[in-house]
Amino acid sequence: MNKGQKIALIIGSLVVLGGVGFLLYKRFKNRSECEKKGGKWDAKTKTCKIDAPKEFQSVIAKAYDNLTFKTGSAEIIKASYPFLDGIAEYMKANPSFSLSIVGHTDSQGDEAYNQRLSEDRAESVKSYLIKKGIGEISITASGKGESEPLEDNNTPEGRDKNRRVVFSVTKVEQLPTNTPTA
Repeated sequence: MNKGQKIALIIGSLVVLGGVGFLLYKRFKNRSECEKKGGKWDAKTKTCKIDAPKEFQSVIAKAYDNLTFKTGSAEIIKASYPFLDGIAEYMKANPSFSLSIVGHTDSQGDEAYNQRLSEDRAESVKSYLIKKGIGEISITASGKGESEPLEDNNTPEGRDKNRRVVFSVTKVEQLPTNTPTA
């Protein structure tokens, strides 16, 4: 190998290493920016997921504690409306947040029925919030049936705690990709 080829090889190697270094910098820069904002970086979607602020978490906790349905039904009891309205108002004022609603049941009755009931209850809450002006794209609803109990289903108190709807809120933020445009 002559002197010119050696120089070309060294320059080529430096260019490749520089390119790899730049790509790693960009990848970790976004992650670092996300973590500075208190979020969790999702490398798959290249988004920063930030938990809801404390004041919104208290609104969600009140809804969790006060959301009730007619027995064996997905019909929301009217006394629950003010607590769901609090979620709706916050979501309308903060459209960058997304809401996940997951229904759960106790183990009384048929497992397939409980699964369907948990799904229907989550969908009922979703429908209520959409009617209150939250965009459908901001909300997901699903049911877990009796598959994730919090307490023992052999006691009335345990079954009561297992019949619930859980709300999870995150703010999804797309960080700049720093890619040049033509």
